[in-house]
Amino acid sequence: MQKETRYIVSDRYNPDDCKDFLKLGLSPIICSILKNRGISNKSEALRFLNPKLDMLHDPLLLPDMDEAVHSIKQFVDSHDRITIYGDYDADGITSTSVLYRCLKSIGANVDYYIPNRVDEGYGLNMDAVHSIIEKGCDLIITVDCGVTSIDEVKYCKDNGTEIIITDHHECKDVLPDTFVVNPKRKDSIYPFAGLAGVGVVFKLVMALSKFYKDIDPFKYIDLTAIGTIADIVPVIDENRVIIKYGLDAVKNTANLGIRALIKSVNLSLDDIDTESIGYIIAPRINAVGRVSSADTGVNLFITDDADEALHYAKVLCDSNRTRQEIEEAILIEAEEKLKSYDDFVIVLESKGWHIGVLGIVASRLVERYSKPTILLSSNENVCRGSGRSIAGFNLYEALTGCSDLLYKFGGHEQAAGLSLPIENIEAFRKRINEIAMSENRSANASKILNADCFIKPEEINLKLADEIKLLEPFGVGNTEPVFVLKSAKVKEVRTVGAKNNHLKLKLQGKDSVIDGIGFNMGPCAEECSNQKKMDVAFSIEK
Repeated sequence: MQKETRYIVSDRYNPDDCKDFLKLGLSPIICSILKNRGISNKSEALRFLNPKLDMLHDPLLLPDMDEAVHSIKQFVDSHDRITIYGDYDADGITSTSVLYRCLKSIGANVDYYIPNRVDEGYGLNMDAVHSIIEKGCDLIITVDCGVTSIDEVKYCKDNGTEIIITDHHECKDVLPDTFVVNPKRKDSIYPFAGLAGVGVVFKLVMALSKFYKDIDPFKYIDLTAIGTIADIVPVIDENRVIIKYGLDAVKNTANLGIRALIKSVNLSLDDIDTESIGYIIAPRINAVGRVSSADTGVNLFITDDADEALHYAKVLCDSNRTRQEIEEAILIEAEEKLKSYDDFVIVLESKGWHIGVLGIVASRLVERYSKPTILLSSNENVCRGSGRSIAGFNLYEALTGCSDLLYKFGGHEQAAGLSLPIENIEAFRKRINEIAMSENRSANASKILNADCFIKPEEINLKLADEIKLLEPFGVGNTEPVFVLKSAKVKEVRTVGAKNNHLKLKLQGKDSVIDGIGFNMGPCAEECSNQKKMDVAFSIEK
């Protein structure tokens, strides 16, 4: 049974509270949104609305960056063998591609390695590190991984191979014994901790450019923006700069892989924005790491052959279709299991579910049922899987309370990965639900929508739509504004789409009719048809 949605609406400031902002020519609504997003004065508003390249922070403020750059320079200049060790998601693929292209441009002897999601899992692993060392590698540089790999780093050092960690994930109390470039280090003085993995690599490239005149870091800002958007990091501070200038760079990109991928999804370069990258481009990059080989994604972005680029782009699109088919089959099976399931925390297991898509399916079930969801794939005596949570339920802490039943787990409040013996499934399901019940979570499972402010029909106009665009780029930390229209008069309700899965609404404005569409809200049509008036939460597009 799907849960109803509750909305929480932020306070709306009156014009007297926004006098400083109003001097910029902004409407009171936009001024109120800016204040609610932590922007307190005219100067901060100007920086937010007009990101500039000079707002990028000094890369040498990152911990160990200076030491890492000098070390890399020694290996490059000596023509020693360097291996970039990446990750199989879009952030990891773009990170690997940016650093590979950068090092190649200065004549480095460099290759790359990305582990297989299904066979190896995330991050550094001993077998891969051993194989890389056996091939004569002198220096490993990790991207988007490695900050917790203490044993693997020690193994490298013990076997005469240097290793440098670049990462953006949460750090534990003890770091690997090597140079660790990560803005989330507890001893970091870097002004911004929210970089994606590819953002950290971009800062590394900026630092290297101080030593090599052939390196132009902004040559790679297109890939950096794609990876940053794909990794759903906060779109604030210098991420706004990276995305703004990166999107402009994508529209004029010389990267054959980016051009081929955009062409393969029937978009033009001028169509590219955060939404098209987030919902069309990024899923295809991620898909190749989920159901195929992430190497194809890297090869796409590092090739200088147009025909090769088109071939790799096709593989990414084919992988995405395969991913969608696998995902849909698992979703159907999971929904069937849920017909006789009453627990607050959903824990489902099935033999042979594809590990690469379980996180996506779990997210869809969370969206649909507003319950924390863990999906497990069993293979012989071991279950591996992914979990996604809801606001207010810390999944990582809940798994910590079940650690004696698990082989291993990792993640954060809203998402996690785990493995456990198959015989522990029932005990795990019982334990994690007991933890949820102890927090009284089951009584508060309704979905929550955060809205920016109430709005009147006469305030909905083209000028406001234009002003909203000033707040772009949107993403985590700077979401597209959501408004609530109280007691809106309903003129027409119908379903649209090939499967009637979308909801089309016509609402009565002050002097005109307001058209709206709710994607994947077709099931709500009957309920809406029975209402003469209703509260509507929506975003505004021109």
